[in-house]
Amino acid sequence: MIKPLKSAALYTCCLLLLAACGTTRPSHFYLLTPLAQNDSGLEDSGPGIIVGPITLPDYLLRPQIVLRNDENEITFEEFHRW
Repeated sequence: MIKPLKSAALYTCCLLLLAACGTTRPSHFYLLTPLAQNDSGLEDSGPGIIVGPITLPDYLLRPQIVLRNDENEITFEEFHRW
């Protein structure tokens, strides 16, 4: 009865040690920087347009960067975040 218990404990310890040696890919974080006032490329030529509130679909409301691969396919980049 003790021998199977010892071997199970040994296997469990070995599995825990192997799992502790695993690594994950490093995370990358990104920021958007605003353009300077004179870098917009537009002259102040009079009236402008004001853009109202913007709403995003629920699948975009996440910290991961979302890439559109195809017309109907998107990919969530788990290690690349805003």
